[in-house]
Amino acid sequence: MMTRELDSVSKHIENLTIHAEDATEENTLSPSTNEQKHVDFTQMPQEILVHIFSYIDADFLVNVVSLVSKYLHDILSNDQYWKMRLYKKFPQDFPIVNDSNFSMADTSKECISCWKIWKKSNGLQNNIVLSQPSGCTVDCIHLTEDRNLCICGGRDHNMTVWKLDPEPGANIDTSSEKIPQKHLNHHKGWVWSINSRPGEICSTSFDTTMKLYNMQGLEITRSIRAQAPVLCSTYVDEHTIAAGCINAKTIMVDSRSGSIIRSDNFHKRSVLKIESDSNYTVSTGEDGVLIIVDIREMKIVQKIRTRGFAMAMNSSGKQIWTGSKTGLVQVYNAKNPNRVYEAARLDYGFSGKVTALRYTSGAVYAGSTDGWLKIFQPTLKPDCLGELHLKSDGLTDISVVDKRLAVSAGNGMVTLWDPASTPPSEDPWDESA
Repeated sequence: MMTRELDSVSKHIENLTIHAEDATEENTLSPSTNEQKHVDFTQMPQEILVHIFSYIDADFLVNVVSLVSKYLHDILSNDQYWKMRLYKKFPQDFPIVNDSNFSMADTSKECISCWKIWKKSNGLQNNIVLSQPSGCTVDCIHLTEDRNLCICGGRDHNMTVWKLDPEPGANIDTSSEKIPQKHLNHHKGWVWSINSRPGEICSTSFDTTMKLYNMQGLEITRSIRAQAPVLCSTYVDEHTIAAGCINAKTIMVDSRSGSIIRSDNFHKRSVLKIESDSNYTVSTGEDGVLIIVDIREMKIVQKIRTRGFAMAMNSSGKQIWTGSKTGLVQVYNAKNPNRVYEAARLDYGFSGKVTALRYTSGAVYAGSTDGWLKIFQPTLKPDCLGELHLKSDGLTDISVVDKRLAVSAGNGMVTLWDPASTPPSEDPWDESA
């Protein structure tokens, strides 16, 4: 496969080869007297290669061309090349918050891939409705990282699990009736949040319980009782779950024993959203405060007053994205957890509250109570990659894995977008990108 693709690259580069002799006065070359000397493109000057690479698909450059020689690998490992390439296509600064772990090559691939899928191909128009409007609000939606399951929970106390084909694009031409589904009715109150780790699913509910399920058979493995309705949750590590409750408490749960190992009053009102890595939790509440907690010492390292309490949040790497009831999206620089500050305030044109938000290096996915789903570039002056108005009584949650997108709504509707991946074509030269 690689040999065939490299041959394709070589054929294109041969079109740029330098002829050994000048043309005749008639500006023609005689094949009998002039031989074309082929240039080894692995030895061409860097300036020429950079120009040639600008016409070649980014995935192909990273996955094929960079493996040909150390010389080519060094060029394609340079962040300055990818920054220049990305800026040429999208004259914006990427990312809003930079950090040492940031990869310009990955960002370039993601940005161009998202542009192709959502803008160039108008990808939001191609979707499948997994659940028709029922009048009963679906408050949460979750796609598992293995791409096998889509799970929603609602105010009818039930969860619905759809078994998906993990192959990108494989589900979109299938009718929803043909996608296997299973209903779980273990809760006795509204289902507020769903999360997962490999092999396990966690749901939280207004009935004050957290339920754990085996991912393969969807059997319930443990029920954990809190002191109040549990509104949000996140996996800290394989065996620890952090959750936020309506009584303003943040709890830490050992999933093996089912015991609550800590309970803290970091917020003054209901904890609406919580996310975590192995060192810190980030939570927002109805008190309008964003709180960062060092979970190694279980102490607050910073409190930030937000502009209207955040109804949606996504923490990714060194940045925190929030969506507020004012309709704005705020981005916080979290490179230093002890000094988190607002880096940007973005207006995506919503007339309602921002209730759903997911950030990736290639796109930001946002939804509002006004019924609009919008996809933007993750930049200070974002270009809209796509927007769609769903007659839905407002959007409640968004889940994104790769480019697979699921959205839940206030009228019970669940919609799935499953675009095909965008690998290099037979001809890896992609001037349109």
